[in-house]
Amino acid sequence: MTGAELRAAGFVPLALADRERFAAWFRDNQILDLGFFTLRAYFSEIWIRESPDLFEVAAADEGGLFPLFPRQRRQDPDALRAALFKLDRLWTASGQDLQMSFLTAEQLAFLEQTFEGRTFFSGCDERFSDTLCAREDFFRLSWKNKQKYSDYLRFYREQTPVWEEVGPARADDCRRVMEGWCARRDCRECLFGCEKKVLERFLSDGMPGLLCFLEGRPAALIFGELSGDTLFFPFAKADPVTGLTVALYLEFADRFPAKFINIGSDGGLEGLKQFKSKFRPFVKLNKYDFTLCPAR
Repeated sequence: MTGAELRAAGFVPLALADRERFAAWFRDNQILDLGFFTLRAYFSEIWIRESPDLFEVAAADEGGLFPLFPRQRRQDPDALRAALFKLDRLWTASGQDLQMSFLTAEQLAFLEQTFEGRTFFSGCDERFSDTLCAREDFFRLSWKNKQKYSDYLRFYREQTPVWEEVGPARADDCRRVMEGWCARRDCRECLFGCEKKVLERFLSDGMPGLLCFLEGRPAALIFGELSGDTLFFPFAKADPVTGLTVALYLEFADRFPAKFINIGSDGGLEGLKQFKSKFRPFVKLNKYDFTLCPAR
């Protein structure tokens, strides 16, 4: 599948100006990867096709272009099946299997029912399941969350943070945090491409973000976006100061009226897994893949 083929089928590139209408279609989405700014930062191409009752998105990664599960304004299973059959024909005509990612369990079940009798494969890599917290649990600091509580108290006992919202005047401060983080990491730990490039896209798109300064130097950075009643944290970098990242998460989340906070996956990395465990209780939000083999 190519961009030219998508354009011929009525798709157009997703532009920064499309943010509000994209958000309207995805207002019930809780999967971090499908946030507007996150899609634009982590995927090389995003295409959309809109009709009065249907919104379709195709994204490009290293494996090529693939469609996301279509969004509907109102539930109409027959219209949704028709849209899926149309996508199957479009991808088949391009000589490719129909593949979808970032599916909920309900969406996967609908696909399996729709293409019953066809050969398909599906699965879930739980290393990349999102960590979803209810707001009241996220902010609760008590003996039940001893590790988060003690880290948070120690940070504010030992540090005097200054918080600044990210904007054009703070771009170089963001880059300084990023440089420090990269200097302490192996590039192979960046699971989804170069994080420096992701930072530049967030900055150019104007994604909401927050910087923490300690003793006058930028020490931590976070970006996030609100989608419906869920706040996504796709990007956070911090110096190795005890309690800094916990404080960063809480300070940023407190600025949004979200009912849920999605702090993303741990990618199977032990350090991230241990950090995210501080925010228990939470729900692991699985994301499924689906590949439909060509009809015989």
